Order: sequence, then structure tokens, then C-alpha cells
Amino acid sequence: MPRKLTHRAFGINSPLRSIEASGEVTVDEIADGSITGAKLDASTNAILNDVANKATQTYVDNAIANNSGVEKSDTAPSNPEEGDLWYDTANELLMVYNDTEAAFLKVSPQVPSITNFAGTITKETSSTVTLTGTNFLASNLEVLFTAEGNTYTTIVTPSNGNTASVPVPSGTLSAGVGATVNIQVRNSDSQLSNVVSTTIIGRPVTLSSIDSTIAGGSSQNRTLTGTGFLTDACVVNLSASGISDAHINAQASSDTSLSFAVPSAYYNASHNLTVTISVTNNDNLTSSSITTTVQHLLGTSANPASSAVAILAEQPSASDGAYYINTSSGTVLTYCMMSWGGYMLAMKINSSFDSNFRYDGSNFTTTSPVNESSCANTSAADAVSRLYYEYTITAGVRFSMGSVGNYLNESAGGSVVNRTLKSCMTGSATSSDRSRSEFLNWQNSATGASTSNWDNQPNCNTAGFNISLNGTEHQCRWGLQMNNEGDCSSNDAAIGIGCHTNNYYSGRTGNCSAHRWNPDQIWHEDGWVWVK
Repeated sequence: MPRKLTHRAFGINSPLRSIEASGEVTVDEIADGSITGAKLDASTNAILNDVANKATQTYVDNAIANNSGVEKSDTAPSNPEEGDLWYDTANELLMVYNDTEAAFLKVSPQVPSITNFAGTITKETSSTVTLTGTNFLASNLEVLFTAEGNTYTTIVTPSNGNTASVPVPSGTLSAGVGATVNIQVRNSDSQLSNVVSTTIIGRPVTLSSIDSTIAGGSSQNRTLTGTGFLTDACVVNLSASGISDAHINAQASSDTSLSFAVPSAYYNASHNLTVTISVTNNDNLTSSSITTTVQHLLGTSANPASSAVAILAEQPSASDGAYYINTSSGTVLTYCMMSWGGYMLAMKINSSFDSNFRYDGSNFTTTSPVNESSCANTSAADAVSRLYYEYTITAGVRFSMGSVGNYLNESAGGSVVNRTLKSCMTGSATSSDRSRSEFLNWQNSATGASTSNWDNQPNCNTAGFNISLNGTEHQCRWGLQMNNEGDCSSNDAAIGIGCHTNNYYSGRTGNCSAHRWNPDQIWHEDGWVWVK
């Protein structure tokens, strides 16, 4: 049986003043300070200090030589009792048996100390920290994390006696952002270290993209992509020049996707305005910013187009309707026939005769719009858009009579290209691409008058822009002149825009019309003139 830890075990004959008659000292008394140097005589105190602090192989060998009851082996003695001594040769440690722990403990346990903490603890995110210090010992290092009154532990094996990599317990990760976390270690000697502290940080949020630019002029939701949205409530922050900052509450559908409603002040903002976007997540962390722009559809008031053709290039499915077109003098709202490939309404003529639309009328020579707002629709009216004298034709002209859908195309052999409609209708005469029969059928679809009404006018058949025959006696801004004689000097019939014969003879002068001779008849129709 190993000897008790007593003064006798080491051959010291003087008594310990505060020890019972048996002369035994338990390890608990040494550990808790019950037996102190002041309570021991000098000789005994020196031996205990040696046992506690200087248990070298030579010292223990001498002790064993003089005290056969101190066991020396690489395995613990069987059936030990409180205070039994054992020298562990495998680890070169002097051990004493403790009944409470039911184990041999070091006579001189090593107290750990944390000298450095590295790493961060991120809320609800797997985190690992590194502790550096002293006396962590070789294994079974218990690390205690205390936050918001709750303590969670984890057991790790130090990489050496002084460093340990420690995964943070999940219970600690659930504490609130900003919570203080106190960290201690307890080593295999059951000794507790000092406390080091850190705080729980929020989960970072990143913002990588937005699904689309902000479509101008209409309410919408946009979707952001990133990380750290936490499938939770977020705030989307918007800023742009000239607009008050906006902070929109939004619920993330996942950690990486967040949709928000764009405020009206932003989707109604000017075209191409740059908008800066960031996200603040539920951990109150804000992402870096990305930018997008407000993009109004081409042809809207915020983004006027150069032509209907340009609108179709961007919006192939654009429908017939009014669109904003830029001209040299400003923007005009003009009805556009997208189903025709992009013709724009430049002029309207009411079927009620008006001297302003006869050949010498002011509407053909105007340098300013006439009732221009009416060109935003196709209802009957007298109107001239600035497109008439400012828009440069790139393809052709289209003339509608009676109804919008009853039309003739005109390119005048290509001579209309790179000219304004006004230049075509008031400049040098140019011949038409359209035949006599096409003009007759055109008026027939508008007026219902049989083409045979002009059988007695088979001659002349001069058609085109700004026709003047026999001086100024027979004229058209655009149309067909006919005669029963075999010349063009005494014409009696015409079909087209701003036509007259016989010096504005009554019944032979019109705006958008067809007239004949023998008998004299004239049909006035609504007209529309389109440019492309």
C-alpha cells in the first residue's frame, strides 16, 4: 500500500502543528490552503515545497529509497485510498489519490492562462477561434463560452500545450449581435484559466446584382442578388441625385435573394438617372453599393425617340399609338403606326373644306405647328405637326384617304429620301411612283365613287409632288391630274391632296379630294399624311 502524504513519508520526525495525531495531510488540504507554510515547521514546509514544485526523478528516487510505500510505476496503483502517493514514470509526475475525483491528481496541478484570442464569432454562423496561452496541457481542454447568462462548453485537444483551435458552440452563436462572450479554459488538471472576452458580430451582407434597370414610368418590384440577406427582414437603401434617399422595408425570400418595391419618386425620375443601392440586413450590417439606372422606354416623355423606326428597333412589339418624337425644335407627341413599320403622322386634313389646305393654303407653307396636339390621335381634324417641316424622311410618305387604312405609298423614285415632307410638297415637282389606276382605286375605297367616273378623262395623267400645269392653272401638292383632251393645258379632274383645276374653279378645288368633269362632281374626304 502506498504511503500517505505525511511528514513521515519523507523521514521528517518533527510534528506538523495543525495536523491531527495521525500526521496525514490530504491533497485537498494542500489545494485549498488549509495547510500553509505558516502552519508547518521549516523542515516539513521545505519538503512539501519540494514535493509540490521540484518532484524530479532524483528526488523521488531518494524518497522511494527511504520510503518503500511510495509506488513508482507507469500505471496507477490498484485500490488506492485518499492521500496515496504514486510516481507516474510514463509522464514523470508525482500524483496523489483524491477520493472526491476518484483519481490520481498531480500534487502540483498546472494552472492554465489565456494570453491571446484570435478570430471572430459571427451570429448563427459556424465560427472557429484560436486560443494561445500556457498550461493547456496535451488533451481534454474544456473551453467555456458564456454569453447572455448561458454557458456552453466544448472539449478540444490542443495542438500543443499552448495553442488550441476551438469551434464555437451553436448555443453561443444564437446570442444577439453585440453580446459579450466570456471565454475560459479548464485543463486536464481541472484548473480554470483567466477570462478573455469578445463580442458577437453580425453576419456580413454582400450585394452583387439587380435583375434589371429600373423601368421608368411604372410601378414595379426589382430583385437583388447577394449574400447575408438571412431570409429575414432587410432594408433596401436607394439614393440618386435630386431625389430624397429612400429606405424600403423588404422581406428576403432566401439568404441570397431580396425583392423590393421601387418608390414612385425613383421610377418617375429622369431617364438614365444613376441610382445607388445598398442593403442593411437584420444584423444591422450594410452591404457595399451597386448602381443601376432609370430607363424609360424609348418614345416616352422622359426618353423621346428620333423616330418610330427607332422605337421599333428597341421594342419590336410596340403597338400603334402616340409616342414622343424629338425634332430640332423640341419634342412632339405624335401618332405612330408601328404595325406599318414606323410611319408617323405629320398632317391631318378634315373632310370639311378649308382654304388653309387648298393648294395655296397657309398650312402647306407654315413654319410652325398647326393644332399639333391633334396629331397625337387619328380623329378627323385639320392639323400640322412640326414633323411636316423638320423630320427628314428616310424611307417614304404614306397618304391615307377616307380612313387610315386606305393608303398609297409614295417615294417619288426615291427623291423623298433625305428631304422633309414640306420640301417635297412645296419644292420642285417630282413624279409619283403611283399609276393612274392606283389613284382611281384609292379614291374609290374612300369615296365609293366608281373609277368609271373618270373614263372621260383619259389623258394628261400627271402625278407627283407639287404639280403645276399650264402655269398655275392646274395644281396638286400631291396627286394626279387628268384631262379629256390630249394635253395638260385644260385639265378638268384631279385626285389627291391640295388639288385644283381651272384656276380654283368652283367644284374643282379640294383639300383631300377627288373631282371630275361632265358632270362636275367633287368628293371631300378626311386625310392623313404619314412620314417614315
